Order: sequence, then C-alpha cells, then structure tokens
Amino acid sequence: MSQLWHLPARYDAEDAWRFFRRPRWGNLFGILELAGTAPPLARGALPRIERIWMPYYLIDFRVNSRKGPGIISVSLEAWSGSFALFERQNDLVKADVGEDHFDPGWTEEAAVAQARRDLLQSIMRRRGQQDKPVIEAAEQVSLFHYPFWIYYFLKHGRYIDIRIMDAYTGEAGGNRNKQGILNAMVAKKRDRSTSTE
Repeated sequence: MSQLWHLPARYDAEDAWRFFRRPRWGNLFGILELAGTAPPLARGALPRIERIWMPYYLIDFRVNSRKGPGIISVSLEAWSGSFALFERQNDLVKADVGEDHFDPGWTEEAAVAQARRDLLQSIMRRRGQQDKPVIEAAEQVSLFHYPFWIYYFLKHGRYIDIRIMDAYTGEAGGNRNKQGILNAMVAKKRDRSTSTE
C-alpha cells in the first residue's frame, strides 16, 4: 500500500455497525434490527460492511477584497464533484491507510474549473456586496482521501444497495456521497473487466 494524505477514520468497524443498526424508519425503529452483534466484514457475503477511501482535491484559491489578499481553501470530491469549503488542513496525515483506495475520476484541471464555479456561487450568495472577495487564481492543488464505511445489503431481496457512514464525522453520507462512491465502484469494476479481457 502506498502512503496517502488523508483525513483519519475516527470511527471503526464496531462504530459503523452500531450506526447501521440504529433504530430508524428503515428498520421499523429497531424491530427489524440487523442480525448479529459483530460487524460482517467477509468479502462476498451480504450483508457486510467495508471501509473505503474516496479521492478529494484540496484547492487553495488566492482571493482579494477590500480587506486585502487572502486564501480560501475548498475541497471537491473527485467522482461526483461534491464541493465544500475546507478547514481541516491540520487534521490531514500521510500514512498507509491499510486498505484499497479509489483514484480520482476527475482531472485536476476539471476539478479546479468546477471548484472555481462553485466557490463563485458560494460567494455571490453571501449577504452584502462590499466585502465579497474576488477569485484570482488557484494557488495550490493537492489530492487527499476521505474515509467512508459502506453497508452492502439486498434491497427487496433482489438488488444490492448501499448505505454510507462518514468515518471521519460519524454522520450519515448524503446523496452526492453515494453518487460518487457508486461512480467510482462502477469505473473500477469496468477497468478490472477490461484488464482481464
């Protein structure tokens, strides 16, 4: 395994399994609780859970305003294009994550262009007009990986579906997270099929 810049996974397999088994509407608030007290980690078996690492671009934009020059850092998930302001630089570490990770599906150039558009929209939605910063250029671009726990299960007894837990915050993953993860999985499976032909 290679050394990767990443945000550490603060929640382990036991935490994830408790999260997926928590009472909610989908399991009739605990009546249809998932079987077993230990997290099912065996590949191929369903249901099971797995930790994956998704690629994100960290982009520092140089900006200028009446207050002077500055830097705004943003992240862009490199498969779905999910955008967010980024303030977790001090939590990034470089180490072997111990598991497979996905390579980015977006090029650096495409990510910077999309992040610039999203940042501009974010700035324009702010109240007031006088102190809004002007985006000048991308100062620095780097890649890091973000941890998610995935719960694989059969939906209606026929279709494989997934639920997602953010392994850094412990919160449920959103639709954009699911979209990016599924896109990455499909692309990886396609690449494997192509390489074996």
